[in-house]
Amino acid sequence: VEPRTPPGEVYVTGSAAALLALEPLADVTPEYVGQLQLAKDYQVRPMYVLRRRWAPSRRPVQEIG
Repeated sequence: VEPRTPPGEVYVTGSAAALLALEPLADVTPEYVGQLQLAKDYQVRPMYVLRRRWAPSRRPVQEIG
C-alpha cells in the first residue's frame, strides 16, 4: 500500500477501515478513495484514507477556572 499512498496521507484496506469505523473512540475515520492498483501489480483493492474526526480548524474548548 505504501508506495501508492500520496505523501502526508495514510491509506488502509477495507478490513482496517471497517474496524476503525466501528470504534467510537478512534481519532480518525476512514474515507473511501476508490479501487487502487497495489505495487508490483499485486492486486486491485478498495482503499480508504484516514481523516481526523474533527476539522483541523476547530479547537477544543478550554475550561476556565
